[in-house]
Amino acid sequence: MALSAEKREDLNRRIEALRTAWSGYQSNLRARHAAYLRAFSPRFEPKIGEHDQWPDQFRPEDEGHTRSSFNMVRAAVELWTSLEASDFPSVRWEETYVPVPAPSMQESQNVGRRRAYRSNKAVEQHLTTTREHMLMRQVRISKLPRHFYRLTLKKNVYGQAWVRSIPDRAHRTFINTTAIDPSTVYPVWSAYGDGRQLDAVLVATRRSAAAAHAQYPEAVPLARDGITADDSAYYRPSADFPSDKDRAFVWVEDYWMLEAGRDKTTGEITEPRVLNAVRVNGKLVATEEYPGWTTVPYFMLAHEDERDNANFSDVATMLPFQDGMNKMLSQQQDVIFGESRPRFKFRGDADRQIRLDDDQVISLDPDEDFEQVQVNVNTFPTQQHGQQLLQLMQRATGLPAVVWGEIQAAQNSGRALSTAWRATASRMVPRIHAASEMLDSLVGFWLDCMELYDWDHSKELYGGNRDFLWDFPNKEPRDFLEVTTDALNKFNGGLWDFKTAAEAIGETSPDELDEAIRAEYMDAVRHPEKAQSYILLQRLQQQIQIEAAQAGLQQSAMLQQLAQSAPGGAPSAGSPDQQAGAATQARTQAAQRAAPTQQAGQPAPATQAAQAGNSTKFSTLSQDGGPAMNRVIDQGTIA
Repeated sequence: MALSAEKREDLNRRIEALRTAWSGYQSNLRARHAAYLRAFSPRFEPKIGEHDQWPDQFRPEDEGHTRSSFNMVRAAVELWTSLEASDFPSVRWEETYVPVPAPSMQESQNVGRRRAYRSNKAVEQHLTTTREHMLMRQVRISKLPRHFYRLTLKKNVYGQAWVRSIPDRAHRTFINTTAIDPSTVYPVWSAYGDGRQLDAVLVATRRSAAAAHAQYPEAVPLARDGITADDSAYYRPSADFPSDKDRAFVWVEDYWMLEAGRDKTTGEITEPRVLNAVRVNGKLVATEEYPGWTTVPYFMLAHEDERDNANFSDVATMLPFQDGMNKMLSQQQDVIFGESRPRFKFRGDADRQIRLDDDQVISLDPDEDFEQVQVNVNTFPTQQHGQQLLQLMQRATGLPAVVWGEIQAAQNSGRALSTAWRATASRMVPRIHAASEMLDSLVGFWLDCMELYDWDHSKELYGGNRDFLWDFPNKEPRDFLEVTTDALNKFNGGLWDFKTAAEAIGETSPDELDEAIRAEYMDAVRHPEKAQSYILLQRLQQQIQIEAAQAGLQQSAMLQQLAQSAPGGAPSAGSPDQQAGAATQARTQAAQRAAPTQQAGQPAPATQAAQAGNSTKFSTLSQDGGPAMNRVIDQGTIA
């Protein structure tokens, strides 16, 4: 995309202003994230041969003292991440409301209205299921569940995480990227709405100068060593003089900006368009325009924090407990070791003081010898401090003992386990809301792009419909047999329908399961009784339709007779209810006159000869072969 000189200058000015405005804040944010990363994934310390989680550096006076790290931070973060994102939520699309038809005095109208209602309801159910399947197909192809887990893990470590989603028009899917350091993201929040939408975002990262030169040789000229960037063309975002080590890397800045017209009254976007610019080593190397886009393709998942935009991390909650446990347990090891070391009593020279160090050999005089070796193994510090820390940690993190796999004697029952789980479920509420809000924005952008590019007839399928919600799986540690039994009891008792019961036991596609069960029941070899019942049901439905049609014909005939019996051939006076009552009475009398006469115990004749004077034709039904086997007899006449 070719830009004018003024537009390129404007983009450079925007990027520089954003870097300058956020430089101090991002520096503090990087220091905070470094502390979080130290606790979650501690560095390896060669001097002690372990991963060191302690906040201070290893000093010479620490030599000979215990410096252990018991990483509980990682366990707590991974537990929360598994509870939030081990199973990706399913989407539930709401059906378009179909009003129930009003009743009518005409039975034929009631039948037609019910048939139309069932047809419209079936169409809306099919549209809802198709929308869900189409969206979940995009979720599966784009590997969104895997990216959502990584995104949730980063959020729990740093307090916030970002995902970028770009439509791949060639393959009709989306490319998601979660490998983004939150401290390198410079967001610009919109002044419209609730302030949770992006007007622009800048992602500034460092890249190897040699790799950047291979892709953009004009933007990154190399020095003679072929490793560092040329000093004359090196981009300096600060006033500090760069060293050769600094010039081995260059800045790569990815800038996205929403350029759209807005209605001054409502703030709604009228001319949607997004502009993307890539700057390497301070030079614009690529620009692209995306007409029709209404949002920047970056989406943030974060813990809510009222203090600042950096949000709050689960690691920050664990840091005091982690440092306290590390120091307390390390000091206990030193105390136990110091008090349990062997102490020797010598016989001989009373003035001589002998101190045994590690791996030291001491020679004794001829008149000296060991008299006693004392070893005390009963010295152990109190455990009250450690128990207090563990209890406070469980309350602060919202992860009770049952989540850690510790089942106490009083928690063996299902009710006790459910009560203990409520402590964790209540702490998951803000996490679920934050994830739902992020997924709503992401999927809304997906649907906009799918309709914009008309992937798989998405424009006709969705038509701007965004009435969906996310159904997160239940993580309550209940017995599966108990859940299944409860669902079956409610289903058999008529309190739940099939779809609700199937979802309660963990079925993610109850509609598909229902269709599979229906197809299985239609197999006459495996289920002959169900196949026969279905055939009888069809015949009964046909019989009801014939009876309804017969009643309509008879009612029309009675109304015609009433009209002919009135003076002058006009309809008799009276209200519609009176006319309908008279027609019903006349129809009943006509049916009695038309009924064949027979003796008790004899079957009804198949047909009845028409009597003279009235040739109105009708259909009648008779029993043949059993109480449920009905067949239609040929036409007769009303007597």
